[in-house]
Amino acid sequence: MFNVKTFIALFMAFCISQIGISQEKYAVLIIGDYVAQGIPNTHQFNGGQTDNNQDFDEFWNDTFLMWELLQAKGYDPDNIFVLFADGVDYSFNHPLIDDRYKPSSTVTVTDYPATLANLQMVFNGLRLGNGGFPQLTEDDFLFVWTFDHGMFIEGHARLLLMDDEYIIEDDFAALVNPIPAHKKAFWMLQCNSGGFNGALEGQNTVFHSACQYLEGAESGNDTPDIENELINGKQYTHSECFFHMYSSTNGESPAYLDSYDNEDYTDADLNTDLYISL
Repeated sequence: MFNVKTFIALFMAFCISQIGISQEKYAVLIIGDYVAQGIPNTHQFNGGQTDNNQDFDEFWNDTFLMWELLQAKGYDPDNIFVLFADGVDYSFNHPLIDDRYKPSSTVTVTDYPATLANLQMVFNGLRLGNGGFPQLTEDDFLFVWTFDHGMFIEGHARLLLMDDEYIIEDDFAALVNPIPAHKKAFWMLQCNSGGFNGALEGQNTVFHSACQYLEGAESGNDTPDIENELINGKQYTHSECFFHMYSSTNGESPAYLDSYDNEDYTDADLNTDLYISL
């Protein structure tokens, strides 16, 4: 079971008070193909099905929560770049999803399909300021969030993307490390995500992963009313790691509960300046 006390203690240690009024905050959210080739149906988003059953819906639920949380923490929506699956919000393809996980009718969460080419486009755009992207400076802050299928093959933890493409940790780091942001924070939720740590190390870098490089990441496995939600009789699932990261950062769970096992969640923004390690 996820150790909430240990996580909160570590998370608080990484809280970052930012200086410099010129700083801008940017985020890149990367959520790979939920029907990726070569992935067993039992590990595919929605079980590989195209109907409205919500199995493995944590990929969309947590993407929506992360997008929502960033804005609550002061991110301009125009500075949040979301690469999700085939490029279409899951709630658009599956309209029976509860309103809790839908943006307003005039807004979409997803900006681009989660292809390797688009990943390169976004990171290179933020580094160079081309393709219509803002060029990040040494005053800026970059947050990168990944939630995908991961593997440990031939010495590499792989972040799988669209159409069975993948990127290994060294190539991922080669895209993001040159971006001249003053501070960078990484939350990686895929299996074997700890394998990216060494490649992304840096003096001004915060790195959290759901597991170590030889471990698998898990969905929430506590009772449905704790780590997952029951909304109108339907269960909505979450990554176990993200559930606790989100709840500790937000001060309450996705279901608006303010405690876990009789322990209060703590909003990581202790001084309410909207700057923490995301």
